[in-house]
Amino acid sequence: MLPLASLGIGIYLKSSTPSGTVIAIIFVGLLVLSSLSSYYNYVKPLRDLSSAVVYLLENVGQRVIDLANSDGIQARLNYLAIVRPWRRLLCRRYFKIAWGIGMKYEPDNTVTFHISKGVAGRAFRDRRATLVNLQLPENANYGGFSGKEKATFPTLTAIWSLPIFELDRSGDATGKILGTINLDSDTDGAANIFSGHPEYEGLLEELQDLVSKVASC
Repeated sequence: MLPLASLGIGIYLKSSTPSGTVIAIIFVGLLVLSSLSSYYNYVKPLRDLSSAVVYLLENVGQRVIDLANSDGIQARLNYLAIVRPWRRLLCRRYFKIAWGIGMKYEPDNTVTFHISKGVAGRAFRDRRATLVNLQLPENANYGGFSGKEKATFPTLTAIWSLPIFELDRSGDATGKILGTINLDSDTDGAANIFSGHPEYEGLLEELQDLVSKVASC
């Protein structure tokens, strides 16, 4: 959008001789567009967790990973924030990773995908926690991803997504979903272990509550 706006303005300036006021208005407009683009793409999804990311990493989030390790599971944890990319005219909503444990050097650490896709998309639509065993034949093509999109992700065996709800000042949910917390693994049989141990659900719900509070600030 911003490049197109710049191109249009350039053509306009060449075809006419605008006044100083018009030039000033155009300049301010470009600054506003640039600021909005940066805010919606980078600042907002990261701002939501910045004040509590250390606490989440060192406490509840790490406890989930430690529990998985004790069960012989290689697991990752992340928060997918819902963003409106400027290149999509702020009309379409996408998931973008805003925080995670075990995600730093992963190929999908910078991935962005539409909110209708993946297990996160299912949790968003159903407005409830969703655990999917990707080793089942019927889930081989789960999520609606294209071949190109699939190539970005590691070969996972299980994904557990929980919606993050916006809270008002009294702590009640407003009904708006801000993103999803996601626990995933590439370990064989991970989904069965996750579903068979109530501790996972308890810790994830605790993390869900914490992230909802932080992201709603």
